[in-house]
Amino acid sequence: AGALDPLAPLACRLAYIRALERLQGHEPPPAVADSRKSAVALERVKNYLWWAVRFFRILGASFFAHRLWELARAVSALTDSVWERPVLEWAAPQGGAAPISQPALEDARRMDGALWAFYQRVKGDRMLALRTKGIGVLSEDQALRSDVAGPVLQASQQYEGDVHSRLLARLEAAAHDLNQVIDIANDFKETSGEPRWGAPSGEATAAVMGPRGRIGYG
Repeated sequence: AGALDPLAPLACRLAYIRALERLQGHEPPPAVADSRKSAVALERVKNYLWWAVRFFRILGASFFAHRLWELARAVSALTDSVWERPVLEWAAPQGGAAPISQPALEDARRMDGALWAFYQRVKGDRMLALRTKGIGVLSEDQALRSDVAGPVLQASQQYEGDVHSRLLARLEAAAHDLNQVIDIANDFKETSGEPRWGAPSGEATAAVMGPRGRIGYG
């Protein structure tokens, strides 16, 4: 399932699982659905940040590249330890949900503050704006006609649709996704489940939001 988008293997897996559950006639409990949302959100955060690290390095913006590299590395480490049980143990059809460990939650809160501060620093940097504003403009109409989705579409809808806009859109999306992970963890209630991989013949569709837009199975 992960081959559908190699940059988002967990999102691909969960889209496949959701389609399978629909064939089974199963609707996951809210706690399970929220755990899945937080897992995919964290995958998107990691993807957005590493994209921005590469962008800053190509641009030669060493200060921003180094600072964001530290943050991206911390988020990558967090994804390996955030849940008390490995994702592959609970992300299954009709599976349960696992809580986020308290130390990991505290780390996520610190990263959230650091990420918003970084976003504001980038947004207010005049030299960076002079080098990236007005370049590679993609209008909302052009984006929609080309089936563009995710932060690239958001950059055309909410900002100017240029290189600077796409950078800000990814950083803002990463910050909002990390907020979502924290909010879900604060209200989490553990739910058990019994994974079932079998399903009757038929058709079903499902989609999960990956870093570049919706990932669907049908």
